[in-house]
Amino acid sequence: MTRAPWTNTDLSQRPQHCLTFDEGIVQELQHWQETCPTIVDDEVTLEHVSGMTRLAELAQKTRAEVYHGSGVVRVSAPPESAMSDDLLRRYYLAFGVHLGEPLGNYGRLYEVKDRGGDYTKTAIPVSQTKAATGLHTDSSAVDVLPDLVGLICIRPAPMGGASRIACALLAHQKLSQKHPELCRILEEPHYRDIVTPGADQSQRQRNRFPVF
Repeated sequence: MTRAPWTNTDLSQRPQHCLTFDEGIVQELQHWQETCPTIVDDEVTLEHVSGMTRLAELAQKTRAEVYHGSGVVRVSAPPESAMSDDLLRRYYLAFGVHLGEPLGNYGRLYEVKDRGGDYTKTAIPVSQTKAATGLHTDSSAVDVLPDLVGLICIRPAPMGGASRIACALLAHQKLSQKHPELCRILEEPHYRDIVTPGADQSQRQRNRFPVF
């Protein structure tokens, strides 16, 4: 099916993009914790968590909305009283492998927090700073193009930290209608800077692809 572009109003009126965390998932995570007290993030596979039927159902609904619906899903928060940091970590790892094959460039779980750097002076991700950022896609490397991007909030910031999303399809539609000459430029390949760990000079020289 062809996905339709959406506005903020459209999305707010679409209940399918808001999914409810099934509290039965807590029991599945606790069972995993009891039977496997120690885990290595990068070694967790779908086989390890295939018995989590409640989590698998949530992942199935998520995939359906992401690939065939709006492209956006918001899952309600797990019950705070029942979720330790370790269970939250396991939840996100298990949810991730149920959704697809995780990328490992930053490790399976990557903390978005201020590490005291300045991305305008050093080639580091803006996610390692306290700076606000505009709308962007995750990854500017041609070899690292995620199909899905997720965020989980562990501890809300006292100030700021809000996330915004926008519909790239709508942006393309409006540009093609009102400024087709600009749209054509964005459909041409452009070189991108790379801050993804492990990139070498040869990757930078071929890191060229269109915005649309």
